[in-house]
Amino acid sequence: MRLLPFILRRLGFALFVLLGVMVTTFTLSRLISSNPVVAMLGRAASMHPELAAEYASKFHLNDPMYVQFWYYLVGVLHGDLGYAVIRGKPVADAIAETLPFTLQILFFAVLIMLAIGIPLGVVAARYHHKAADYGIRAVSYTHLTLPTNREV
Repeated sequence: MRLLPFILRRLGFALFVLLGVMVTTFTLSRLISSNPVVAMLGRAASMHPELAAEYASKFHLNDPMYVQFWYYLVGVLHGDLGYAVIRGKPVADAIAETLPFTLQILFFAVLIMLAIGIPLGVVAARYHHKAADYGIRAVSYTHLTLPTNREV
């Protein structure tokens, strides 16, 4: 099998999946959430209707959903990931602010994984189909099935 066609086909599938995820998340965020202007401005939206109208126009919230998605897609392709309402700043800035901490956690998680996983894998391979192997597998499978804590 030739490698270049395989890679191009995989990239095409990846782009298709990425587009599907973008459509799904965009649609769900528009259908589930209430008025985004109220979320951004809070009480000021009802006190200052002209400000709310300005925000709705700025973020194309008065346009049909497919037009809003088009503006979103064009913005993403130009590096504009949108505005994080909860953080009160652009999404790219919020990512840049937290990325060093994320990478630090990733680095130490990989170190711990290597320090624990490789020796346990060697023990499990050495004592294949014995009590040590079954015990290591049981603990491993148990940890894989544990739910994660996703507090925001």
